[in-house]
Amino acid sequence: MGFFNAIVKDFFDRQNYANYQHNKKKASSKAYKQTGKEIQIAKSKGKTINGSMRYKKNYLAINDKNKANFDRRAKFIDRI
Repeated sequence: MGFFNAIVKDFFDRQNYANYQHNKKKASSKAYKQTGKEIQIAKSKGKTINGSMRYKKNYLAINDKNKANFDRRAKFIDRI
C-alpha cells in the first residue's frame, strides 16, 4: 500500500506545482490589466501614478494569493 500512496502523492504534487506555475503566468496578465485600469482612472481624475510600482504591487498581491493556495494544497497532499 505504501508504493501506491507514493505514486498518488507524487501525482498530486506534480499537479499542484503545474497549477501554481500556470497561475503565476496568468498573474502577470491580470496585474497588467489591473494596472491599466488604475492608470485610466488616474488619468480621468487628472493625476499621475507610477505604473511600474503599481504593476509590481498588483503582481505581488496576486502571486501571494497563489502561493498561499499552493502551500495550502501542499499541506493537504502531505497528509495523504
